Amino acid sequence: MPDAAQLSTATPSISERTGWTLTQIHAWPESFAQAAGSVAAACGASSIPAPGQAAEATDGVLLRVHPQRLWLLQYVKAGALPDLPVDQGVMLDLSQSRCLLRIAMPAAIDLIAGFCGLDLRAPAFPVGAVRLTSLHRIPVTLWREASHVAILAPRSFSQSLREALEEALRHRG
Repeated sequence: MPDAAQLSTATPSISERTGWTLTQIHAWPESFAQAAGSVAAACGASSIPAPGQAAEATDGVLLRVHPQRLWLLQYVKAGALPDLPVDQGVMLDLSQSRCLLRIAMPAAIDLIAGFCGLDLRAPAFPVGAVRLTSLHRIPVTLWREASHVAILAPRSFSQSLREALEEALRHRG
């Protein structure tokens, strides 16, 4: 009988994670290092991620989705982030605007690659990588976790995206 790891790769599934928050931090170019440093310290991240990378935090992950923009994905609301002075940048709660889908590795790579032109294989898409792309003409953010690929998709399109991914899964096997 196959073990659980073999079952998850033989029959990949798409799951939705709930109970998280997403805060966008956009800093002005001249104050990015200071603003990002205070956010990283407040959420328990060991460093400010480089563009296209993620940094693990005490209660979630800090994603660098733009040279001057961070997304803080928290699984448990730990506490309020410090206010960002307006001369450093702005913060915005995006929690209600996105859906978090996850697909188990290694099947996630082939499945998602059928919807976009990115090379999602290692070493082009290593653990901790963040990529902005579109899947099924829907703009998404992909984040490579150790055991999954996470997809942050606009909530208004998440159901149709999930249906397209599930349809592709049915036709695979």
